[in-house]
Amino acid sequence: MGWIALFSLIVSLQLQPLIDLVRTNISNAFPLPRDVSPISFFTIIFTLSFIAYDRWLWKLNPFDKIPSLSGTWIGMGNNPHFELLRLELMQIDQTWTSISISVEVYQENESGPENWLDTVHLGTEHSTNARITECLRKYCDFNFQYIHDGEAGGQDSFGGTFFLKYKYKKMKNRKVEIHELSGKYSNTKTGKNTKTGKNTKTGEKFEGVVGRIAFRRVSFEILELEDALEKGKDYLNELTKEISSRISDDPDI
Repeated sequence: MGWIALFSLIVSLQLQPLIDLVRTNISNAFPLPRDVSPISFFTIIFTLSFIAYDRWLWKLNPFDKIPSLSGTWIGMGNNPHFELLRLELMQIDQTWTSISISVEVYQENESGPENWLDTVHLGTEHSTNARITECLRKYCDFNFQYIHDGEAGGQDSFGGTFFLKYKYKKMKNRKVEIHELSGKYSNTKTGKNTKTGKNTKTGEKFEGVVGRIAFRRVSFEILELEDALEKGKDYLNELTKEISSRISDDPDI
């Protein structure tokens, strides 16, 4: 903000003599305000510069540590009270000062995850607030709270939080850039167990869920499920293995 203000001040001071000259010599057919102060120019230039930086330029600034998470992410998550995994389609719209997240949640097919397009849409999660911290551009902590609006039977509305870590790496052998978000989530969902764990039994009621989740970015653009699955089909097996290995380390999370 300080650099934007300084840039706007310098430009407004430099433009003032030019505007005075134009106002003095130009014909009346091209009206200009009679009294235009440096403060007026500063306000206009600061506003335009801020909008440009907020929407686009911050992504090009090598000294700005905030990573751009915008785009479409494919994810796999587990609920420790159920056997099946979940497919998550996360869409992020981010600027320098704000970020909005929407997550579509789908249930794994009983026969396997070969065709996710035929699976049940459980609901949509919308972020209520989000925070990016500990930024090192290729690494950061990314946490956001959300409200889940259930769509399938037995899916009520409840709140929750994602606790994710962002990692960026470039595979030398494949020359592919990989953007990862992985971590845990917690929510206030209630229900009954359908599997037995170390501390739970089938049929027991539960209040609140803590589970594992992992995402890969498949596009910098916002995509719908079919296009996202087409671009991210190579990631699904990797994500499934990653979540399964984490579950095996602690089956109750």
